[in-house]
Amino acid sequence: MGLIKKDKSILDTEDNLHILGVVKNGAVRAELLDIFEHIPKVSSNIIIGDFISAYDDVCACQQNSIILLEVDENDKNIAEAVQRYKEACGGKQHRLIIIYNGLNDNDILHLLHAGVSDFLSLPLTAEETEQSILRLVTPRHHDTAFGGDSANHKIISFVHASGGVGTTTLAVNAAMLLNAKNMQNRHSACLVDLDTQFGGAALHLDLPALSPVADLIGDPDHLDHEMLECMMVRHSSGLPVLTAPDVPFPIEAIGSDVIERALHLLKQRYEHSIIDMPLALTSWTDTVLENSDVVYAVMQLNVPSIKQLRRWFSMLEVEGLSDLPVNVIANRHHYLGHFRQDNISIAQASESLGRDIDYTVSNDYDLVSHSLDQGIPAAQMNTKSKFVQEIKALLQDVATSAEQHSKIKFLS
Repeated sequence: MGLIKKDKSILDTEDNLHILGVVKNGAVRAELLDIFEHIPKVSSNIIIGDFISAYDDVCACQQNSIILLEVDENDKNIAEAVQRYKEACGGKQHRLIIIYNGLNDNDILHLLHAGVSDFLSLPLTAEETEQSILRLVTPRHHDTAFGGDSANHKIISFVHASGGVGTTTLAVNAAMLLNAKNMQNRHSACLVDLDTQFGGAALHLDLPALSPVADLIGDPDHLDHEMLECMMVRHSSGLPVLTAPDVPFPIEAIGSDVIERALHLLKQRYEHSIIDMPLALTSWTDTVLENSDVVYAVMQLNVPSIKQLRRWFSMLEVEGLSDLPVNVIANRHHYLGHFRQDNISIAQASESLGRDIDYTVSNDYDLVSHSLDQGIPAAQMNTKSKFVQEIKALLQDVATSAEQHSKIKFLS
C-alpha cells in the first residue's frame, strides 16, 4: 500500500498513533478511512464538519495526535482559529495537517505561521498522505530526522554556464531517482529550484502548486525546519520540491545568510538535497557551491557551450574556488553508431576545457520531449532507458566523489 505499511517499525511503539480527520464530505472521508485502514498501529476517526463544529472532538484528542482539517477558499479566519487552538491546547503537542483545495499562497503562508505542520492538496493520494504522516511521525521516534547525524547527508548542485543544455532535466530526474532509493531506507531526498525568476522544476513535474518562496524576503528570521518543510510542494512520488515562485522576483532579493541557513536546514533534514542553480551569478552563488558536496557542471558538445563553461571555470579560479568537487557532464551526447554523432569529440572538448569530462548522458530526444510534454520525469516513464541508466551511474559516484574531495582538502 505505501511506505508506512512496508516499514512497520516506523510506528513501533506501545501506543497507537491517533489520527482525527475533519472533512467536508463523505467522499474524502471514505478515502482517508481506506488509507489509514492499511497502516499498522494507526487508529483514525474521520468526521464530517469544520473546525468549529469539531472543536470538542479536536480538544478531546490524545496527546501527540495528528489532526487533518479540510479547508477551502470559503473558510474564513482559519489561520486565526488554528492559532487560538494551538495556544489553548499546545501542551498536547498535536500536529495539524491541512487538506486544501483552492487556497492561495497567502492563505498557506498564514496557516504556516499559525502552526500548521503540513499540507495535502485534493485529490488525495495514498502515497502523498502516508508520506505526510511519515514526516510528522519520524521526528518523534527518530531524533536524527531533524538536526541529528547528518554527516553522511549530501548537497548536490547542478550548474550550467549557458542556457538550454538540459540542467533542470538532469536535476529533476536525479532527485526522483535518489528519493526513490532513499525511501527504501526511510530517508528522503528533496529538489530545490533556486532560479527565483524562471525556474522550471515545477513544470517538469507538473506540480499544481508553487512554493511561497517570496516569504523569505519579508520574514527571513522565521526560517526554521518546520517552515522550510511546509514550503515544500509534494510531488505524487513523495519528492519534496521547493519550487520557484509564481511571480518572478529578483534573484538578489534573497540574501546569502538566508541561503546558507536554508542549506544547513536541508542538510540536516534530507539524505540528499539536489539544487538546481540559476544561470545568473548571484551574491550567494559562492555560498551554494562551497556548501555542496558534489557539483555537476552541465554542458553540450558545441563551441558556445565549451567556451562558456571555460569562462565559468576561470571565474572559480578568480573567486578562489578552484578546489570545488566539480564533475563535468556532457549532456545530449550522440554516440558512435547512431545516425549522427557530435561534431566535437569528448577528447577535443576535454582539451579545450583543460580538464576531463567526467560523464556523458545520451541524447534521448523522444523520451525527454515526451517527458516534458506530459510533466512526468523520464525516471518514472522509462527506468530502463539509457538516459536514466546513465543518470543512475553518475549518482552512484556521489559518495566516492565527496570522499575524494574531503581527502584532497584535508591533504592540502
